[in-house]
Amino acid sequence: MKKIILIIFSFNLLFSDNCNLENNRYKEICNNIKKEVDIEYIKSYFNQKKKEIVDKNTLKLINKKYIKKHRLAEKKANRIMLSQKNINKIINHIEKYKDYYKYIENKYHVNKEIIAATLMKETRLGTYVPKHSSYITLNTMLNNKIDNKRQNRYRKMAKKSIESIIIFCYQNKIEVKKCDFKSSYTGAIGISQFMPFNLKLVEPYNNIFDLNNMYVAIASTANYYYKNNFKYINYKKIYNLNKIIDDWYVFVNKYKNTTFPINNNKKNTKSFVKLNEFNHNKYNLVYISNIIKNIMRYNNSSNYALGILNISYRVYKLEKR
Repeated sequence: MKKIILIIFSFNLLFSDNCNLENNRYKEICNNIKKEVDIEYIKSYFNQKKKEIVDKNTLKLINKKYIKKHRLAEKKANRIMLSQKNINKIINHIEKYKDYYKYIENKYHVNKEIIAATLMKETRLGTYVPKHSSYITLNTMLNNKIDNKRQNRYRKMAKKSIESIIIFCYQNKIEVKKCDFKSSYTGAIGISQFMPFNLKLVEPYNNIFDLNNMYVAIASTANYYYKNNFKYINYKKIYNLNKIIDDWYVFVNKYKNTTFPINNNKKNTKSFVKLNEFNHNKYNLVYISNIIKNIMRYNNSSNYALGILNISYRVYKLEKR
C-alpha cells in the first residue's frame, strides 16, 4: 500500500512540475521561467479565456507597410510636443515635482528635462491612457501565423515580454487575472511606456511598483537611462539644433537605412553625422550625436531621440533658474 501511495505521489509531483500546455510557445515560456515562478501560476495565466482574442489593430500596426506612417507620425508628434502650450505643461510638471526631480537628478545623473520630455512624448505626462490590453496584444504577436523576419522579431519580443510580465506579477504577488495592464499596441506599459522586459528597471516609490504612478514613472525612467549609460547633458554646449534637425529630415528623405548618430556597427546603415560632420561645426554635431545615441537606447528611433532632445532643450531654455 505504501509503495502504491509513493508511486502516485511521485507521479503527481512529476506531473505538477510539467509545463503540459497545448500551445508549444506557451510551453517554451513555461519551461524558461518555471524556476522563478510557480507552474500553476504560469498555467493559470495562459488558460484564461481572453487568450482566444486577437488584437487586429496590433497586427495592422506592426505590418511593414506602416513603417513610413510611423516615421511621419513621429515627426508630427515632435512638432506638436514643441508647441508653447506643451512646453509650458512640461515646465509646470517639473515645478510641481521639483523636489523629487532634484533628488532623482542627483541619484541617477539624468537631466530632469530629458525625463519630463520622455514622459511627455510617451503619454503626455500620464494624461493619455493606452487603449490596448498587454495580455491580448502580446498574445496576438506571439501566436501570429505570418512568418517573415519582421513578424518573427515581434514574436521573439512578445515571448520575452510575456516571460518578464509573468515574473513581475508573481514576484509582486499580483493575481493572475490582474496581471494584465493597459498598453500600447506592442505591449508597452505605464506613463513611461516600459516594455515588459524592462520591468526589472522599475524603481518603486514608498513600496509602490505601479508605472501609472508619476513618482514611480519619473524614477523608473531615470533608472532606465542610468542603467543604459546615459551621460548628463550640458545644454550650454548645444547650439544650431533646429538647423541640424532640419538638415536631418532632408537627409532621411534622401537615404534609406539611415541613423542620426555615428554608426560603426552596421555597414549598410548610413549615418547622418558621418556624412555631414563638415557641414556643421564638428564638435557640436558629435556632442549631439552622442546624446542621440544615449536617448536611442530608450527608443531606437533617430526621430524619437531628436524629438526628446529638442523638447528638453526648449524646456531648459525657458525654465526659471
